[in-house]
Amino acid sequence: MRLARCALAIVVAGVAGCSTHEAGPAPAPVSSSTSVAGAPVTEILDAVAVDAGGRPANGYHETAGDQPVPEHADCTEPSPAAVATNIYRCWPAAYAADVCWPASGQDLLCMNDPWAKELHRIRAAAPLPPVNPPALPTPVALLLDDGTHCRLRNGGAWGHRSDNLQAFYGCGDHPGLDVLAPAGADPVDRSLPVWNVRVGTDNAPEPSPPAPVTHRVHKAWFAGD
Repeated sequence: MRLARCALAIVVAGVAGCSTHEAGPAPAPVSSSTSVAGAPVTEILDAVAVDAGGRPANGYHETAGDQPVPEHADCTEPSPAAVATNIYRCWPAAYAADVCWPASGQDLLCMNDPWAKELHRIRAAAPLPPVNPPALPTPVALLLDDGTHCRLRNGGAWGHRSDNLQAFYGCGDHPGLDVLAPAGADPVDRSLPVWNVRVGTDNAPEPSPPAPVTHRVHKAWFAGD
């Protein structure tokens, strides 16, 4: 079951009709890639990578390697990017399984990122419990105004900054650059119709690290059904 949505009738430069997430206290931006009344807005996209039968969907495909399917994952909590029920995050972090849909039995198919459209399979240690999406989902991926792709942090070793900012997204187009925010904060500023993030290096231990640069978010992907 999806989160509640509100339909908007908008006609701007020939673009009509869109929807928003109603999730938590953040303002709900219009899902449009153009603008409203001359102001830019962030496009909200729900990625549905696996269908109701547990098969890859919408151009996604399962990658099959020589390694056996990782087993004994702890899949008892919702994905941070979920906007629908029964989309999971599984542990340990080495499984890279923060956005996963049920496949068959205790198997899940987990998204790598929405650009590669690749899924990898893992196996839960126990039958999957029902889970609800978080009150304020976090986008799994961002496309920034300069074309940079950023993927939600998911395990691995990350750097240290002396100003207490930490990396929430890795920006794979530019190794070493990440979306930064204070620990515990929302890394995406959703206070305006166009969302913003701060991008900088996560490895800046010197006393005065370079200040992060603010970028607009052109597109943001969540995990839906």
